[in-house]
Amino acid sequence: GRVRHCCVVERRLGVLWGPWGRRPASLSTPSPVFHMFEIARQGQILSLPCRASAPLCHIETACDMLLALIQGDWTSGVVNVGAETSVDLLDLAPDIAALHGVTSSVDASSSNIPFFRANRPPMDLTRFKAMTGQEFVSASPQALLPGYAGCLDTFTLPDPPRIRPCARLCH
Repeated sequence: GRVRHCCVVERRLGVLWGPWGRRPASLSTPSPVFHMFEIARQGQILSLPCRASAPLCHIETACDMLLALIQGDWTSGVVNVGAETSVDLLDLAPDIAALHGVTSSVDASSSNIPFFRANRPPMDLTRFKAMTGQEFVSASPQALLPGYAGCLDTFTLPDPPRIRPCARLCH
């Protein structure tokens, strides 16, 4: 008979945030957006250690990207899934703080928001675009913060219910 060759695609996920974002047991540091929400929801001032940036990708965009990748023209190798541009986390802190009636500051000596050891570079999506023929742009995080706050207020379960992960529950 014929021998079939199989392609293996390893997806490399960027910095994700959005519905069902929580503190997973397997990670010592959750997404920076979730962590800022977690601190602000406790009524604490958001104290950032420094200006930092990360290529934040909303989880719904990442789900759409993964679905496009599944349907794409596969070739073996690593494919990045995430955001092509970085967001200054210091720009998000005042908006997150305001949603919870607290303030934000930058103070390395009293920081309660751990960031990555270095700024995360944007993801190179060249291979993703070639394999899927599609381009995805992450929405402005500032525009999505109120919806995310609603999700965190509504769903405080330790684990998300068993549903389709891309379901748009919070809009």
